[in-house]
Amino acid sequence: MAKVFFSSPIDGIKISHIVARYNRVEKALSRRGHVLVNGVEFYRSHHFQPPSRERDCRSIVEADLAMLRKADILLVDVSASQRRYVGCLCEMVYASEWGIPVVAYIGRNKLGQRLFFRYHSDVICRRWHDALAALGRCKRRRTTAYGAHK
Repeated sequence: MAKVFFSSPIDGIKISHIVARYNRVEKALSRRGHVLVNGVEFYRSHHFQPPSRERDCRSIVEADLAMLRKADILLVDVSASQRRYVGCLCEMVYASEWGIPVVAYIGRNKLGQRLFFRYHSDVICRRWHDALAALGRCKRRRTTAYGAHK
């Protein structure tokens, strides 16, 4: 059983859509014997209210990264080509540096052609079910003071 952190855009998306998406992901992971570490409850308490001050931004990002650090695998959905994915890409870099394998679902997006995206991904999948299947093959990497060994 792997602890999976799911990364997907949330800025500008209706709360009901985010909740539905995370519930679907949690069920899909559970069917494969995995656990979602950043489920809907985490986002209800940290992300659904826009930060009002710089300190709020800091606490939200730090809580997000603390949850990511507990994960065995990062599953990132960057399949919508019109999004910028700033948060998702930052989480990919942190995960990669911490030795947490990154499984990227790109759909028809062309991010998989980008050098830095490929470097920070362990598995890149065009189909969602292939990304879910790849989770079972990922193992956390040993890290040094300079980050993970690729």
